[in-house]
Amino acid sequence: MSSPWQASAACAPRLDLPWTADRADLTEWQAISMTAICDACPVLTACTSAVAALDITGGWWAGTDRDPLATEPTSLVPITWRPLLTRTGRSLGAQAALDLDGLAAA
Repeated sequence: MSSPWQASAACAPRLDLPWTADRADLTEWQAISMTAICDACPVLTACTSAVAALDITGGWWAGTDRDPLATEPTSLVPITWRPLLTRTGRSLGAQAALDLDGLAAA
């Protein structure tokens, strides 16, 4: 599946995370990280719609594992989007920032 909105997805550059793995094969940190990235994604609504329309039942899509038998992580890492600017002030988009202090409290 490849749609134009996918290029803007927060997960697109995050090849370090196992987006297509089964929940049983994920560490808790991976599950929390992927949920947080999805929660702050600029195309979450489009992703959610695509998942519903295509009846996807595997992998990590729109913030949750699509395996109907998977369990949800119990805590989330707070994430915010910050502007990514050049030295001259030109906008390059946004960059996710994880609140690691919030993670320690969770």
